[in-house]
Amino acid sequence: MQENSKWGVPFPELPAYQYNDRGSGIAWCEYCQRYHIHGNTMDHRIAHCDFVSPYRETGYILVDMGKAPAWMLKDYLLKNPFGKPISHNGKYEHFYPTLTGKRVDSTTNHSRRMSQTMRREGIYKMWLPYGKWVCRDGREVLFNFHNEPMWERLAKGQPKPANPYAPPEDITEERGRCYKTPSNGKGCRCKIRVHLYGNDPAARQSGIFL
Repeated sequence: MQENSKWGVPFPELPAYQYNDRGSGIAWCEYCQRYHIHGNTMDHRIAHCDFVSPYRETGYILVDMGKAPAWMLKDYLLKNPFGKPISHNGKYEHFYPTLTGKRVDSTTNHSRRMSQTMRREGIYKMWLPYGKWVCRDGREVLFNFHNEPMWERLAKGQPKPANPYAPPEDITEERGRCYKTPSNGKGCRCKIRVHLYGNDPAARQSGIFL
C-alpha cells in the first residue's frame, strides 16, 4: 500500500472506534464536525468528507482505538453531534482547521460544540488566500491565514495547487497580506482578485475564484 500522500508526507490519521459487533468503525472529523462511518477501523480510506475538508485530496488512515466509549455511542446518534465528551470543569477547547492538520489558534469556552461563526471563520482562514509570496525562481505562491501554501504559478502561467506542507524557502517578497479576518467570502475574494493575481484569465480558469 502507498504510504505517503501526493504531497510526499504520511497520510493523516484518524482515531476510529468500533461501534457494533461487526467491527464497523466511526471516526470524528474535525473538518466536517461529524462522524464518518467505515466498514472497519484500519487501513487507508477514501474520505467521506464535504467540500471544506482537505481529506478529500488525500484520504486518511484509520487507527483502531478499540470499542467506542459510552458517551461516543450516544453522541454518534445525535443529529448534531458534539465530537467530545462532557467536560468536568465545563470548559471546552476548539481549534481552527488547517490544510496540514496542525492545531492552531485555539479558543476555550463553555460550549461543547464549535459555533457556526467559528466554523465559518475557520473555513475562510483555511481556504482563502491572505497574501502572495514572490520567489527567486519567479514563482508566485498564494498562502492562507496560517501561512500554508495554496496555489502557485510561474509568472503569468497557469496556477496549480501548491504543497501546503512545503512553504517556499526562496521568498524574495511578500505582497498583499491581509491581517483582517474576513466576515464573508465575497469581500476576501475581491481582495484576492485585485491585489494578488489581478484579472488574469489563467487565474480565473484555475478555479481559485469560484
